[in-house]
Amino acid sequence: MRVEELRGDLKEEQKRAEQRIRGLQYEKEETTAAICKGLEKRLQEQEEKIAKASERVKQEKRANPTMRDKRDEAKWKLLQDRRRKEANDSRADGITFGPFRNRLWDQLREAYPTKPDPGKVEKLKLDEEEGVAQFILKLQESWREEMGASWDETPASMTLFKLMLKRALPAEVQDQLETVVGLNTMPWATFEANVIHYTELQRKKKREAKKAEENLLVQLHKAQLGELMRNKQESHDKKKEDKEYTRQAAVMVASAAVQVAPPQDGGAPQVSSSMFTGIFSHFTLLTDVPILMKLREALDKNYNTILKFFQEVNYQGVKDVLTTFEPEASDKTAIILLLLMAYFNEPKDSIVLDVDPCATATDIERTVPSTPCLIVQGDKLKPRAWMLSLEGQVVMGSHPDFTTGLAGTFASYYNFNLKYADSGSCTLEFIQRRFLGINSETGTKSKKQKGLINQQVCTLIRKLIDFEWMSV
Repeated sequence: MRVEELRGDLKEEQKRAEQRIRGLQYEKEETTAAICKGLEKRLQEQEEKIAKASERVKQEKRANPTMRDKRDEAKWKLLQDRRRKEANDSRADGITFGPFRNRLWDQLREAYPTKPDPGKVEKLKLDEEEGVAQFILKLQESWREEMGASWDETPASMTLFKLMLKRALPAEVQDQLETVVGLNTMPWATFEANVIHYTELQRKKKREAKKAEENLLVQLHKAQLGELMRNKQESHDKKKEDKEYTRQAAVMVASAAVQVAPPQDGGAPQVSSSMFTGIFSHFTLLTDVPILMKLREALDKNYNTILKFFQEVNYQGVKDVLTTFEPEASDKTAIILLLLMAYFNEPKDSIVLDVDPCATATDIERTVPSTPCLIVQGDKLKPRAWMLSLEGQVVMGSHPDFTTGLAGTFASYYNFNLKYADSGSCTLEFIQRRFLGINSETGTKSKKQKGLINQQVCTLIRKLIDFEWMSV
């Protein structure tokens, strides 16, 4: 019932306000009309005085005319003609606008005031960093400018102003104010105190929530950093253990290579199956790649593509290798290896060294490099047997399968943690990436290479893929 009575009072106040506004407008119209009539009367009196004074001057000049008076009379006639024309013009009334400009505009504003628009006041919203009391003053001033009266002039306007103030606050504050019983009927000081209190309380909660969130993020970042440091330390320890294990295994493999089958009469050490098993197993442990099986499969799969591709390449070194190639008699692995070294313009003895079939291990050790080297007895394209040298010593031999020898030579670089030979790094990296599929994201076994992948190797792999696709 109290709400209904308030609504009824509000409507009555609105009706009385409208009647008062209409009465004021009528009074303003009557005042404006009276002022305009008074101005017209005064203007007429001034014109009559001016006309009488002008007539006296004319009579005096006519009585005593001079040359100057004649010129003035001619100018006066012209001015009179101009005024008559202006008087006959519907756009002119003969009264200058300048002296009466401000008073006329004031009367027009009073007669036709701007229609109040409470919606413009309602658009104002409280900012996060703005003081609540300062915002209330700004809202009150905006109400006065837009409505043309004070916000507390009537109970109805005060009630409407309170509603607009509540709507200008954040949604959380509005929800809190809705819980206050009889808020709109409270005196203005109490109402304002509630608004400021709940607004500051909401801002304080928001700051505390933000600070708690920032603390949580800091703790999370600390935990992530600690986890990263632990993972890094574990990775470092694991690499250290792997290096130590690799070193020990390399020593064991090298010792086995020398001790299992010692050379006789200056010849090469004899190769045993356990020696191959140790080399290839340790390579698989390091890279998770079964090197011998993977290399055979890759050579069988890519042999025809690589051979056809190099047959169309216009490189003199490649042409020289192809002139000595015999499809039925040449070893497939040997021809692919020599074509790759010729394409990359690498010396033939950078990976494979051909020696006299009758040469002994003692004779060979005088000329072999310090890097792992595959020593071929006889023609490189038709090898009868091979030996493997490491650190300038022949450690394995002799064996007839050239593919097994190439796999053992390549595996030695990984088992003994060696960089690729500078003179054969492109060919070795091609074997690593194209044949064995070892594409490490970081690090390289080439000494000269600065990036993650050799550009020459990358270009050849791309050309082979395009050539294979075009050949389908």
